[in-house]
Amino acid sequence: MVTCVPCTGGVSFSRYKDSSQCIPCASCSNGQVVDQICSPEQDIKCANNCSSKDRYYDEDMGDCLKCSRCCGRDDTDVVVNECQEKLGAGSNMVCSFDSSVNRCDDTTPQPTPSTSYVSPEHDGPYSTQKNDPSTQKSDHSTEAKPQDNLVVIVIRAVVITVVLVVCLYFFKKRLAKMLSWCNRAVENEDHHNSLVMKGKLTSQPKETAENSCRNAREKDKSNKLGKALTDSNEPLLHLEEGIVEDLEDAQTSEKKDSKLLSSLLECDSYQFLKKICECLDTAMAGRDYRDVCFHYGINRYEIASVLEKERDGPSRALIDRLATSHVQLTIADFVSVVRNVAKRGDVAKLLEEYDSQRE
Repeated sequence: MVTCVPCTGGVSFSRYKDSSQCIPCASCSNGQVVDQICSPEQDIKCANNCSSKDRYYDEDMGDCLKCSRCCGRDDTDVVVNECQEKLGAGSNMVCSFDSSVNRCDDTTPQPTPSTSYVSPEHDGPYSTQKNDPSTQKSDHSTEAKPQDNLVVIVIRAVVITVVLVVCLYFFKKRLAKMLSWCNRAVENEDHHNSLVMKGKLTSQPKETAENSCRNAREKDKSNKLGKALTDSNEPLLHLEEGIVEDLEDAQTSEKKDSKLLSSLLECDSYQFLKKICECLDTAMAGRDYRDVCFHYGINRYEIASVLEKERDGPSRALIDRLATSHVQLTIADFVSVVRNVAKRGDVAKLLEEYDSQRE
């Protein structure tokens, strides 16, 4: 069941006596004349005029505006009847409101007059015009401008100096690093050259002996060949084949007399093993232990993950591996690989020097 209550005067109203809701009362503008207040049966009614003596109601704005001064111009003045009724037809404050205070003022400020006279102490005229504060202010700003420029110049110079110092610091640091690297490279090269020269000096007497023995054998063979040519009636082809067979037999005998590669791992051979590994570990013209590894089927992954991680170096690890996997591998065979495949004659000479020593 719906219970109805009457509308409140001045707050709400209803034009119908039914169960519909009350409508809130409207309101008039500030200063607008009220013809009828809001009652429970009807809404408020506002008049089209204002209660104040110097204000009028503007329908476009919906508000009470102040009566403004007229400029005496027919093209711009808008006379308001309400202002004219309140203030009288002779009043000048009967025009519509305008926010511009100086809208009727056409005058412009005139420059301050100045007088000048010729001073007896000066040849030119001397002005008596008073100093303008705005002029003084601009003069002060002009005087302060060089100081501001000086500050800017100093700041820029400081920034540039800091940048140059930082760049110079990093350049010196990089240069020192490069020089250190070059020094290490030179030291390694000198160390390698000293090892090579030492090996040459120690092997020179034995090489001389070997050369003399080789020359003696060749001389003996040439004598046999000459004797065979004079005493025998067999074709020359058979003689040459015999010489080739003799040479092959000599090489085979040399290989048979060569030591096993595993003998390098014995305690008595440590000094030779150390020299050989140091030389083979050091790359010369891009040739080192890796070429030997590739010949024996060791790929680059095994080299990087196994041989190069050994404490005694990759060449020592290579010799250990070959001594285990190739038990019958001789020094002569290893020398052939080092000289012909790796192109390392210096290492081959050290191996031959070791192999030439007999127990």
